[in-house]
Amino acid sequence: MNKTSQESPGFTLFAFTWAVAGLFHQLSFESWRWYDIKGIVLTGVILLVLLKPSSWKRFAFYLIVDWIVVAWTFPYHPNHIVFSWIVNSTLLTALFIAVLRDRSELNLGSRWYSIFAPWLRIELCLLYFFTVFHKLNTSYFNLDWSCAAQMHREINEWMPLLPGARWAQSWAIYGTLIIETAIPLLLLKGRTRLAGVILGMLFHGLLALHHHPGLYSFSSTMTALFMVFLPLNASETLLPPRRFRQVLQWGLIVFGVGVFLWIIRRWLPFELRVEDTLEYKVKSGFVAYFAYLGLGLYWIWRNFKSLRIQSKVSSEGRWRASPLLIIFPLLLIVNGFGPYIGLRTQTSFSMFSNLHTENGVSNHLIVPDGIQITDWQYDLVEIVDASDPDLTAARDSNLMVVYLDLRRRRSGGSSDFWVKFHRKGRTEIFDSARPETHSSIPSIGLLARRYFYFRPVEKDPLNVRCKH
Repeated sequence: MNKTSQESPGFTLFAFTWAVAGLFHQLSFESWRWYDIKGIVLTGVILLVLLKPSSWKRFAFYLIVDWIVVAWTFPYHPNHIVFSWIVNSTLLTALFIAVLRDRSELNLGSRWYSIFAPWLRIELCLLYFFTVFHKLNTSYFNLDWSCAAQMHREINEWMPLLPGARWAQSWAIYGTLIIETAIPLLLLKGRTRLAGVILGMLFHGLLALHHHPGLYSFSSTMTALFMVFLPLNASETLLPPRRFRQVLQWGLIVFGVGVFLWIIRRWLPFELRVEDTLEYKVKSGFVAYFAYLGLGLYWIWRNFKSLRIQSKVSSEGRWRASPLLIIFPLLLIVNGFGPYIGLRTQTSFSMFSNLHTENGVSNHLIVPDGIQITDWQYDLVEIVDASDPDLTAARDSNLMVVYLDLRRRRSGGSSDFWVKFHRKGRTEIFDSARPETHSSIPSIGLLARRYFYFRPVEKDPLNVRCKH
């Protein structure tokens, strides 16, 4: 990172932290991100950005690759990866607008940043809105079922740093709602913006103590988005010193060599014992995240007085300057309200919220029943047996499945996919190898398979277990 770059420090800081979040995604999610060519290419372009985050070309290349890779594997992503994909869509469209306005490459990163930064602030606040709004349901406030209470217990079992009494679990329930409401409110005001950044980093650091690997990936995403709330002079203050940048670059080179050896391991003349090591990459990512968080908080503390003064200055960019980008906050809104209007329940930002909107019964304290514009969530099936392990897992957990989601699985399933299920009082069978059974589960189109995504459903809407 070059502090003397012609690009704004805001752009450089965001590009760096967004690429760091991408690296934590790679460490969190195994499968295609390490054993698939798409994931290997993505790791390579992330390293290119981290070696020179002031380069708008490298950052744009990373965004394009990441956008394609995530789109290719829709809808099977965690909530924050879907959210990041919409953010990437915002970033790429903002770049297109910046180029249309001025085809010169001079200060293009700075001009690009001034276009996307205000819209990313809006998108982050919308995400917080839905994380709070979805939790306003009866099961979330029930100590026996609440995700907040359960996560508190699980963190305490693994790392006993917090009191485990029921009063402490109640504090976790209400404290989570208060903090998730306070963070965006603090970020919206210049004088309290730095406090919002610090509170957000501490809160998401606490969440990342949970053993679920996606949480430190999610926390790193939020850390990057906090950076767009800072004014440019504050961003410049937070850029790491030259010595740290040199150490980081050497570390990235070593990591890149390791990735390369991992790719060519089958053709090496000697045995490369990395399989066992890579099994611990999620744990390595956990340690790396807290080192990253600690360094970030230390640097903020070290420069606190300067940052507090600088944060009173307005952040760069105005959303009114590029109204076309409103399409992406609108996509977030449609996605977030998906459970209530009957469009989708999985990856609708209802993670860890205990929300139930299926079978004509909602446990939400504000949104009434019966406002869904489709009947998809009314049509539930019970799985008897299946070739799909996710379906048998739903059966074993005494969960029902939305019939449209069964159609999605059938449409994208393998040639040996089969399932036996109860629906509307009848037992039906679908078997890919038996054409006479295909009418029991009609196929749906590619775009529908990519979007209409439903989670397994509890039979008792008053006692909804925690799901991510």
